Amino acid sequence: MDSRRGPCQVHGPLPRVQSGPPPPAGGGAGASGAFQALRSSAMEVGATSVLEKEDHEWQLQSSCSTSPKKTHKIRPKMVHPQLRVHLSRTLARMCTTLVDRGVFDECLSEIAEALLKADFCSEMVSELQLKLKKAIDLTVSGSNHNLQQVVHKEICKLVDPGKKPSFVPKKGKPCIVMVIGLQGSGNTTSCAKFGYHHKHKGYKPSMVSTDTRGSSSLDRTKQIAREAKIPFYGSNLEPDPVRVAVQGVDRFRKENSDLIIIDTSGSSTSKDALFDKILKIEKATKPDLVVLVVDAGAGKSACDVAVFCKRYGSIGSAIMTRMDRHPNGGGTLSALAAATCPVIFYGTGKQIDAFETFDVKVFVNNLLDYKNRTLQSMLKICMVCSATCKYLRLKEETRL
Repeated sequence: MDSRRGPCQVHGPLPRVQSGPPPPAGGGAGASGAFQALRSSAMEVGATSVLEKEDHEWQLQSSCSTSPKKTHKIRPKMVHPQLRVHLSRTLARMCTTLVDRGVFDECLSEIAEALLKADFCSEMVSELQLKLKKAIDLTVSGSNHNLQQVVHKEICKLVDPGKKPSFVPKKGKPCIVMVIGLQGSGNTTSCAKFGYHHKHKGYKPSMVSTDTRGSSSLDRTKQIAREAKIPFYGSNLEPDPVRVAVQGVDRFRKENSDLIIIDTSGSSTSKDALFDKILKIEKATKPDLVVLVVDAGAGKSACDVAVFCKRYGSIGSAIMTRMDRHPNGGGTLSALAAATCPVIFYGTGKQIDAFETFDVKVFVNNLLDYKNRTLQSMLKICMVCSATCKYLRLKEETRL
């Protein structure tokens, strides 16, 4: 069975609902049999329409996969496939079976186990379980549908800091964005991807490197900027990174760049030395936004990193890197949310365009397969209602 297809979907050629006059009267049994046939056909047609739409989307993505400009517009690359499978399967069980207290508790345990494996904070997961138990009343009719809404809402809260970025660049208005992070977190690549993303939105980005370690490291940074096709400034003659940053900002201001991205070097011997240098650069260049870059593999420790960085300056937002490689990226998201540091982008690969805008609801929809499941439920309800109406009409005509 194709892993993209839900448990209620069917395969192969399916019968269609026949239009036209109702069949001749044949008593209650005949009417009941007609109703069952109508209901079965309607359900199958609904499932087929969902499959055809989903298959078309995947075929379209496959056909466009060689074009980097189109791929990100069709469908974001799937991240956290294992977490998605566990959460989606559990939620599907909740929605397609008659949920009693025993089944409900089992499903909650499965959700908690999946989140803990993804390195979510144990305290946050326990709090989630308590909130779900209080929010769901299994004695009320329709609690299954309410259940998936509540699960979706509460998981959104786990990764949502409830705070928007402190600054958003605007086209035509010069702004400076300083990107910081620990060594190895992907600062330079994130700067290039950030510039590439905004260039395709009509901005005039430029990139300043404060790396003063030598010509070899500067050449690598220049190569990454060249791949993103954005102007670059750096110096292997000036040993002071603060002066390099000021020179680069002044140059690109004269060239009317409306998005100047400062890449701070993360190669200092200690955290204190690194952030002392960052403070000097921030004071000299006065950036409009400071962005923290965090590796998705950081997990729960991302909260400590964000809190530590906030001691040294005003971090307005964050970028997560390598989301396609680490199964515990969800834990990193929840840790940043706990530190009230909003994520604005996340990297999903090595390609320069493997860079997605982070949206809490879209991300959780993807994890829970919420959109497809809601669409299928609505289709099934509509088809059953249509079949019921035809049955009642058939029954009335049989009585006459």
